[in-house]
Amino acid sequence: MTAHDDALSLLVPSPSRIPGLKRTKARVVPLRPRRIIASAVGRLMATTPAPALAAERILSLTAAHAGISAAELAFALEASHRHGTALSPGIEQALLQTVQAVRNSPTVHPSPGSRLAPDSEETEQSIGRFYAARVRLIAEPTDETARQEIENALYALCALMAQASAYDALQAALQYTRAD
Repeated sequence: MTAHDDALSLLVPSPSRIPGLKRTKARVVPLRPRRIIASAVGRLMATTPAPALAAERILSLTAAHAGISAAELAFALEASHRHGTALSPGIEQALLQTVQAVRNSPTVHPSPGSRLAPDSEETEQSIGRFYAARVRLIAEPTDETARQEIENALYALCALMAQASAYDALQAALQYTRAD
């Protein structure tokens, strides 16, 4: 058994019980790695929240931190979701650390007095569009329309709330609409 097989065995319960896999000489290979990666990116977009580029960054940085490929991480995320199993503690820790690092990456914020207050109705509509698309993306992580709607809603929230981070923009928008 190789180190690769050891790492993979920590991620999924049993490759023989997971559809979409075939066994080769010494390793398990996903039949559709692009679709599985797209699905993982969609799930990260919906749950983090993050635009597609940030979700892809989270996926690749987490995989590197965990010492596995992005396809293996995507497969583990998909298996975890489909079978209701937990990720291995190492993968889960790497994912949490990466999400926090991406959220806390340095950004330039304008001073509070240098902008107008956002339109509360437009802010509420953008929040609503985000959550509606999020529900659809959680149900079908490869839904391109839902992915684009999340991108558009997060972009609008970043512009409205003058935030560079999608997570910060959503949090600021939620706080702003509660204060209204």
